[in-house]
Amino acid sequence: MSPTIDPTTGQLRAPEVPQRSLSDHSAPEKTLDRVLRIGTDFLPLVLLALLVLGTTWLVRSMPADDSGRAAPPSDKPDYYLNNFQIRSYDAAGVLRAEIAGDHGDHIPKGDLLRANGIRSYHLSEDGEVTRASANTGVADRQAETVELQGQVRVTRGPLDGGNQPQLQFESDTLHILEGGKRLETNQPVRLTHGPQVTVQGTGMQYQHGQQTVNVQGRVQATFEAARPATQQP
Repeated sequence: MSPTIDPTTGQLRAPEVPQRSLSDHSAPEKTLDRVLRIGTDFLPLVLLALLVLGTTWLVRSMPADDSGRAAPPSDKPDYYLNNFQIRSYDAAGVLRAEIAGDHGDHIPKGDLLRANGIRSYHLSEDGEVTRASANTGVADRQAETVELQGQVRVTRGPLDGGNQPQLQFESDTLHILEGGKRLETNQPVRLTHGPQVTVQGTGMQYQHGQQTVNVQGRVQATFEAARPATQQP
């Protein structure tokens, strides 16, 4: 604006400059300050949230650490045996079980022994002895469970049997369970009880607790009368 002359006094008067309120500039400044203050207040929370999300993703993406877990037992041999005997005794020093063989190995899975020319012995709590032999076999250390293959022969009888005849089982395959309290085979089998009784079949289940023998298939049995003892002159 250009200066003007006051008609009353004839003096030159400077043009009036319109005054502006300071609030015209303070309002935008206060809004900006508020935004900056709010951002500053919440910035640590935002950074913390980002840190948590990043840590979670990192943990999930890392491979699992299995170093502290025990590896499952292997089904491959961990050592080998030659002309071996493994015996187990009770607290009184009585021989309870024995596994012997010409050649064998140990399988960690199940803690089993595999052997060629296997021979086993087991003495039960009631005094019954189970002896077995075969070409090959797999057994646990206590001879509680034994799987036999090839020219299998198993005998059962009391430890102090005296004159009591023993049970004998012959087959190509036979499974000993519960230390000889159960015997099973699905192959031809020959059972003898002393010299007087012979039974043959194509399968068999023996239960010591029930005092039963179930012979399957075409069964052939022979019973011979006991011969009287001869008197010496």
